[in-house]
Amino acid sequence: MNWLDYVVLAEGLVTQPLEASKRSGISRAYYGTLNVCRRWLEANVGPIGKHRVHANVWDRFEAAGHASVRSSEDWEGIAELGNSLRILRNSADYEDAFPELDQNATEAIDIARQILAALPELELAD
Repeated sequence: MNWLDYVVLAEGLVTQPLEASKRSGISRAYYGTLNVCRRWLEANVGPIGKHRVHANVWDRFEAAGHASVRSSEDWEGIAELGNSLRILRNSADYEDAFPELDQNATEAIDIARQILAALPELELAD
């Protein structure tokens, strides 16, 4: 599975007029980004267990235990952005009312793009 396809799908969904499309776009942006990050961690750091995948992915970035000294703030930044995107996804998936949906949908795409752009720039500790 190419998880980046979820983000591409999300970019189209959030431009649609239906509330369900925007909410689905936020969710797809989150899951695409989460899984790209999960795969990156598995390739560069080690396996991510199936239990509590969301927390495990963002916690690994936040701890920055495998980051170079120069890159640790970037790792932590990805964690912060990932958790922000997760909050948007939770609201999109579970809240009956989602104020400022258009703005939040655009923000979700922006956050996903920031994470995906930062990921290849991360450095591992020696």
